[in-house]
Amino acid sequence: MSVPNHVLRVADEIKGLSPERALLVIQDRLISPSAYDLAYLSAIVKEGRPDLSYQSIFEGLGYNPGRLKSVISALNDYREVLSGSKGRRVTLGYHPVDRLTRGIRPGQVMGIMARAGVGKTALAVNIMANIFRRVDPHGVLFFSLEMPAGEVVARLFTVDNRETPERLDSYLEKAQGDPRLAAWSRRYQELVIVDESGLSISDVEKGFREAEKYLGKSVPLLIIDYLGLLRASGGSSYERMSNLARELKSAAKRLSCALLVLIQTSRQGGSGGDPLSLCMARDSGAIEEACDFLLGAWRPELNGGGRPGELVLSLLKNRHGMTGEFSFHFDKETLRISGGHGGEPAG
Repeated sequence: MSVPNHVLRVADEIKGLSPERALLVIQDRLISPSAYDLAYLSAIVKEGRPDLSYQSIFEGLGYNPGRLKSVISALNDYREVLSGSKGRRVTLGYHPVDRLTRGIRPGQVMGIMARAGVGKTALAVNIMANIFRRVDPHGVLFFSLEMPAGEVVARLFTVDNRETPERLDSYLEKAQGDPRLAAWSRRYQELVIVDESGLSISDVEKGFREAEKYLGKSVPLLIIDYLGLLRASGGSSYERMSNLARELKSAAKRLSCALLVLIQTSRQGGSGGDPLSLCMARDSGAIEEACDFLLGAWRPELNGGGRPGELVLSLLKNRHGMTGEFSFHFDKETLRISGGHGGEPAG
């Protein structure tokens, strides 16, 4: 679609003007400018006045992107995500993976797929610990559909402090409790846990809104442990999982958050010690389609190979480009996952 000549003439007149002065010119020259015209003229103002924000230009010209977005309005959305003014990118705290994904952005879904017993929940807990160790931690809502909230927090303590579960028990058994636990728990005030079972996607969205109200701020990351325990419509397991996968993606967009979901593999996933591929998600290929990123996790020693304590994470799908496979160390006593190295990423 070419720009009409009369709009091009107006564009020449408004170069370098403020949005307010540009609007006067537009109103004088154009009887009824379309959204397309205003989007184009917004770009012209931006070129001449790079000091102005896109948002101020849109407001000054009366351009409302609405549902149909121009390139300039979509570029503004992307800039706001990068700057943190419109949601924020979420990183896992594992550099090799974060380098390839460049963070999970609002509306995106990352799946972590593994066989039962490999350590999916442990990985999710480690990710939460990584987030709250940062200088600028952010809110996390964790839906624990299988494990009670107390168990989640106990695991979090052992991971974060490199302590055994027995040491935490001894702290809690003291008559007055241990002051170190109170100090530690204050760091996690922006972590909210829901441990109800049998929830639907609608229930998850409701819980998310409640968490935002409780914290009084937005929640950048929603974690679900795990997909197979969510309630959904469908006559067969395949239909149910397909519907769930599609609903998850829609929910992430509606909530404008990064969504991390744990996924059980099918029997093709083997013993938990074998490499995983994209097709191994249980019951439905729609899971692969709905995820912007898909991580496969396995521990070679479960199949008699690899190094003791080795956990392999393979980025099987990456919306932003390259994939790769990386090794970490899994401490079976504290469940802490650390380190991270591997070969060159694949294109």
